[in-house]
Amino acid sequence: MKVNVDAHIRNATTAGLGVAVRDHQGRLIVTATKHIHHAPPEWAEAQAVRYGLGVARRLGFRRVCVESDSLNVIKAISCPSNGRSPIYSVYEDISVDRAYFDACTFSHTKRNGNTLAHFVARCNVGDGLETIRFPPFSESVETLVAL
Repeated sequence: MKVNVDAHIRNATTAGLGVAVRDHQGRLIVTATKHIHHAPPEWAEAQAVRYGLGVARRLGFRRVCVESDSLNVIKAISCPSNGRSPIYSVYEDISVDRAYFDACTFSHTKRNGNTLAHFVARCNVGDGLETIRFPPFSESVETLVAL
């Protein structure tokens, strides 16, 4: 499964995390949106990766390729290091979570290759903190998938 992730800083108090999962034929399987407390952009992007892994795990996927448009986050995951900043706890969670999967890779994609996840990160979650959507998807989502 290809798991595209992105974060969107909404305002001074909240950010949105977006996940779009496609199968090996490029068909959209699920999207997920979660709201979190405001975080610096790189930290929010790292949380989007962690959230994407969590969604994939909850749905029982065993082989995933996670794509993000945050080059710094992908580099940090690929070359782990330690630090005292709170972002390192997120990187540690990602390291632990990836062990669940039979295969788990991380790659960088340009912003235009991550448009769907970016759109999903901006979606409203209603009264809750999270919304997971299955087919059929809205026309706007289907249009982005086709692109």
